Amino acid sequence: LGNWEESKQNFKSYFALNDFSKEAGYHTYAKFYYAYALYRLTEYEEAFACFKEFSEKTSNVSLVWKSYDYMTKSALQLYSLSGAQNWQQKGLFWAQHTFEKSLTEEQKIASLTQFVGMSIDAKNFDVALSVLEKPSQETSFLGMIALFQKAEVFLKQKNLEAVDDSLALIVQRFAQEQLAEDASYKRGEIFYHSKQWDKALERFSNYRSRYGNGKYYDSALYFSGQCLVELHQQTRGIMMFKDLVQHSGDSPHVFSALCKASLAFSLARAAIPPPLQKPSKEPHFPYPDGPYSAR
Repeated sequence: LGNWEESKQNFKSYFALNDFSKEAGYHTYAKFYYAYALYRLTEYEEAFACFKEFSEKTSNVSLVWKSYDYMTKSALQLYSLSGAQNWQQKGLFWAQHTFEKSLTEEQKIASLTQFVGMSIDAKNFDVALSVLEKPSQETSFLGMIALFQKAEVFLKQKNLEAVDDSLALIVQRFAQEQLAEDASYKRGEIFYHSKQWDKALERFSNYRSRYGNGKYYDSALYFSGQCLVELHQQTRGIMMFKDLVQHSGDSPHVFSALCKASLAFSLARAAIPPPLQKPSKEPHFPYPDGPYSAR
């Protein structure tokens, strides 16, 4: 019931008193729950060793997966506390094993997400991408998650074209999923933040065409207008800001859109050359009789 210190002591007493040659099965499972009590008590190094010993002796594949998962988490905690690289490497090793031993899609998604996050932290981008390659080709929910994680890895590598390609595949393969809308909007966002205005504008336009009532629609309008202003198309930018105000009057972007529209209007006016002065019918000379007539 959560009294982990008492659980730990009870299991130690059990190990000391019982003849395990007669009840090897109980002893093995006791090792798992003893290791879990150690984990909850933040005794991570001993927990890691106990989970490893248990995983080598049991044939229960479900508990093997859980053991690998807790070994990974224990190693990650030890790396976080000590900064020792060997614990980071152990964590990565067992995180990959956890994914490979996964039985259900839920386990695969959880363990793959953990492994990719750890790989990114360790800057092991190529390893992460190699593990993601096979699941990213699946048409299941796992495949969609794997593609999104590939995009995250590529983003860390600053490979924006590869990020865009991965997100585009999500939109194409998983059009009915909410994550597809997220991916479609993010395609514009990544190019906007890198100041590639023309590419960002194209992708925001694609998002608006596909998701006319989407949850990012007002944001897509606003950033489309900003892209147009950056591309020196102030008039089109003003119209985009106007559409935003009319479409989503309560959007948090409205105030900024009005300010941007005002600025864009000022820039547009400044770009218009002043009209030529129409000359009078007869030129005016200050001294009708010539420049010396005033003398």
